[in-house]
Amino acid sequence: MKKHKYMNLSALFFVLGVLAWLPNLILDYGTPLTLLSMLFGALGIVFAGIARNWLLVVANVFVMFSFFIVMGLGYYFYSLNA
Repeated sequence: MKKHKYMNLSALFFVLGVLAWLPNLILDYGTPLTLLSMLFGALGIVFAGIARNWLLVVANVFVMFSFFIVMGLGYYFYSLNA
């Protein structure tokens, strides 16, 4: 039963990490809330590790590093247009 609780918490932090990106990606409104995706991803990794759900671990790793991935892709595509 506890495993299911930790899995739900990990999924919640995954969704919160994705939602932290919405103002920046959809509304094109730069906000520092995007940096919360790193915190949400790290917490999601911890809870997914406790629940032994490796799919959620990988998903939360992507959420945790999504800021750097999107920033790198943005610089790359900007350099192609310059």
